[in-house]
Amino acid sequence: MSIVKAGQFNFNANTPNNTPLQIINPSSNVAGAVIRTATLEVLSSGIVYLIAGTSTPGAPGINTPIIASHYALQASGVIVPYSIELPPGKGLWLYPQATGGGSVNMSYDLYAA
Repeated sequence: MSIVKAGQFNFNANTPNNTPLQIINPSSNVAGAVIRTATLEVLSSGIVYLIAGTSTPGAPGINTPIIASHYALQASGVIVPYSIELPPGKGLWLYPQATGGGSVNMSYDLYAA
């Protein structure tokens, strides 16, 4: 197991079913971002998605830029086992399709312009 640097910024929140939750605003990401650590939680049964893009996502579909997800039949969580870089201008959202909603706990850095 290797050491992972925690990010300068932390985000911990939950959101109801079918309600996108903005984690990183695309306008704040001027030089790129890196997700250092992340945990995704299903608060009942269903799936949660971590979605990148330039605007608030609708329901995930075929062309949705999903970068991580977690499916469970009951409340549970998963640790995203790798860092994820976002290009400049991309934002990040949590989108749950789970009866009780979903949550995310993460740390990240924004690169300097």
